[in-house]
Amino acid sequence: MTRQREYIGSVLSGKYILEDILGEGGSGIVYLATDPVLSRNVAIKLLQDRLSSDETFIRRFNREAKAAASLTHPHIVSVFESGQDHSKLGSSPYIVMEYLSGGTLRQLLDRGFRMSIPQATTVALQIMQALSYAHARGCVHRDIKPSNLLFDEDGHIRIADFGIARALSESSFTEPSGIMIGTAKYSSPEQAGGRVSGLPSDLYSFALVIIECVTGIVPFSSELLATTLLARNESDLPVPAAMGPLRPLLENLGKSNADARMSASDAVTMLSEIVRALPAPDHIPVQIRRQRGGVNLGNRSGADISLIGFGEKTAGASGANSFDQKVGPLDDTIVLDSIQDQSNRQGSTYLYDQDNQDHTLVFSQAGLAASAMNPDDTVVGILRQTSSTTMGELSENALQSASKSSSITDASSEPDAPVSKALKKPKAAKAATFAGLAAITLALILVLASFVFSTPHVILPSLVGKTKTQAIAILGSKALTLAQVTYARSSSVLVGEVISEFPSPGQSIQEGSKISLVISSGPPNVTVPSVIGQTQAAAIASITANHLVSLLTTAYSETVAAGSVISESLVGQSVRPSTTVDIVVSKGPVPRTIPNLQGMTYSAAQNQLVAIQLQISETQQYSNSTPQGIVMSQTYAAGVQVARGTVVGVVVSMGPHTAIVPDLTGMSLSQAQNTVAQVGLSIGNVYGPNGSVIVILQNPPGGSTVLYGSSVDIWVTKK
Repeated sequence: MTRQREYIGSVLSGKYILEDILGEGGSGIVYLATDPVLSRNVAIKLLQDRLSSDETFIRRFNREAKAAASLTHPHIVSVFESGQDHSKLGSSPYIVMEYLSGGTLRQLLDRGFRMSIPQATTVALQIMQALSYAHARGCVHRDIKPSNLLFDEDGHIRIADFGIARALSESSFTEPSGIMIGTAKYSSPEQAGGRVSGLPSDLYSFALVIIECVTGIVPFSSELLATTLLARNESDLPVPAAMGPLRPLLENLGKSNADARMSASDAVTMLSEIVRALPAPDHIPVQIRRQRGGVNLGNRSGADISLIGFGEKTAGASGANSFDQKVGPLDDTIVLDSIQDQSNRQGSTYLYDQDNQDHTLVFSQAGLAASAMNPDDTVVGILRQTSSTTMGELSENALQSASKSSSITDASSEPDAPVSKALKKPKAAKAATFAGLAAITLALILVLASFVFSTPHVILPSLVGKTKTQAIAILGSKALTLAQVTYARSSSVLVGEVISEFPSPGQSIQEGSKISLVISSGPPNVTVPSVIGQTQAAAIASITANHLVSLLTTAYSETVAAGSVISESLVGQSVRPSTTVDIVVSKGPVPRTIPNLQGMTYSAAQNQLVAIQLQISETQQYSNSTPQGIVMSQTYAAGVQVARGTVVGVVVSMGPHTAIVPDLTGMSLSQAQNTVAQVGLSIGNVYGPNGSVIVILQNPPGGSTVLYGSSVDIWVTKK
């Protein structure tokens, strides 16, 4: 860390001034930096210098950074740009991000804070809304963990480092073992097992984080990396009972099988319902980081600033000259003290805002101080931002009067001159400034009096994310009142919470002022898509993707194939998210009931089946009891239900099976037997003396028609 601190004060890529270190990880250092051109603080992640020689990583890093920069969501840290520095810092790749002053979730948990269920559910919903947004655009984070979850000063959480994990995974760089164990602590089973990680991997890591927020413990986490990875591959995530209403959701997201986890959009719907059922959460006590850094006052066009108080010169403890502040800070003042620039940037003395980094200024002209101070003196003053023209003119006139009464050239005549030059005046000239100083002091007293006897001012707090009741209570504590409330749709702010306020927070306003609020009435309406004709799976996916809930029923349909949607409710209508859409899925055609076909002619049976869209198959068979052409039996019994188009078999009678009795007269006994057998008959009784073999008489006589299988009696004689 010592070496990295040597970079503080350096200029990255010729435009970002590194001010302080925010954090350090295995892949690099995160710095707080100043962008002087845009007058803002930014966070810069400066990756390990060794990565600069990895061409695969650089290509992937630039591609992933661009993808991350395209993500615009209230709960995703904004990425401004990426690049590579070529200076004394090496050739380190870096990414410039939005600076959030509330610190990381890791820092909050390390302070011993444990979230209540309402707090954890609200944080979970904000994270899941960001994941749902990113997942819908094909972006996977792959490293969801507390150190990548940052708070803004209002306690809202955002996800950082989209794409960095994927870029690092394809580099030849290996993180230290300690960092590897830290990463594995929040890895999904598929990541732990070396398998392909996708959208469900983020959801498993999310479940681990939310459980830790409430219990302080990460399930399946062991000091031994192998133990952690093995446990997650073998079992589903154990969710403690302390997670309350979040338990079913976390159990689903903690499935070891990635395919069994619900989507982020479904999780958003489920979390929204839980949030609505819970009481409003207490404010999460984030610690706001106050940065002592600034931007040049001369670049703040339109700033109306008046110097309203100044202290007397006294001797400090060290013997050096200083100014004791005699006037206490007012509610609507910004207390500033100036020190010489410590980063070798010549030409300015910086005024550091002690209370609010958003009001940090650079006082680059000596002005009043030049007439009364030595170069080593420290200025302690009170600056006030005001829209009062009279007050501004009064201070300006006082300064001009002091300048005219002094024989010393005002530093303002040299816009680019540093304060140190303005302060270095010949000692002989100092006496000539006392008259001017007296005039200025009188003017300042008058200005101060105008404040003392005017209406007290307060700094308007941020009410974003508060309920109407909470907002009214906060306004009351500041002696402010609610003017009017309007409602607007919001995808990121929960129903009933403040989206924005007017005037804007942070402004100094008079007590008793009326504040207008815009409160969320929930997410914008969505249009119900038409899913008629789609398969059941495709229809559910379409409804869910539009943040709606599907309710399935089934019905028979003669026209829609089984498994496809017959109809749905609310098609094309604009409805609230989470609205239930009724979907009717086809079970196919109505089953057909088999009629009793026995005793009908074949033609009649066929007509009955065709009328109910069934088919017929005929088999013929002799029958001694059923007349010819009449149905004897059927393959499906009467009353049985079958699908449309089923083939029904019927057996149709051919009538009795008959045979013509052959004439056996004159035949030998053996010949007679063979002859009747050929036509399906047999020899019955044989009459005649022993040894007789020639047929002389038969019954029935030749040419008679008899039933198939009948017998013929014969009379025989000897040759």
